[in-house]
Amino acid sequence: MFVKKLNIGCGSNWKELYPDYSGLDIVDYGQLFVTDIIHFLYEDFPHQNIYEEVMANHFLEHFDQNQLKLIFLGVHRLLKNGGLFRIAVPHKDRPEAWYLVHKTFFNEETFRMFDRVNTDSYDEFGKWSVQDLVTNSKGNIHCVLQKIGD
Repeated sequence: MFVKKLNIGCGSNWKELYPDYSGLDIVDYGQLFVTDIIHFLYEDFPHQNIYEEVMANHFLEHFDQNQLKLIFLGVHRLLKNGGLFRIAVPHKDRPEAWYLVHKTFFNEETFRMFDRVNTDSYDEFGKWSVQDLVTNSKGNIHCVLQKIGD
């Protein structure tokens, strides 16, 4: 049976934490997809409108803004209309946000821009609506974006 949810950058504990998601990671942890995310989105898995949800849990901060454009557009293509992109990233004010392996820093405005897609020029990331946006007590931003159209 095809799982309608995908956890990109799933990590080693994906099965215990998110058993109803298929996993994708560049390291083999026994998940369904063992590949680089950009390669997956544009070469390995050229399907459209197939997933109901895609999750990126402490994953997106490892990419620069040009790579993030590709990831957001690729996830937009993978999701069914109305599908959800669930994101968790460290807030820029959290000390861990500044680890050398992190390439992009986030705050709440990073995600609020998607609700201004018609007035700003952010179409290069796909069209999204912010469904939920919370910064928790640990200093992590949790955002749920909903895909708008194709």
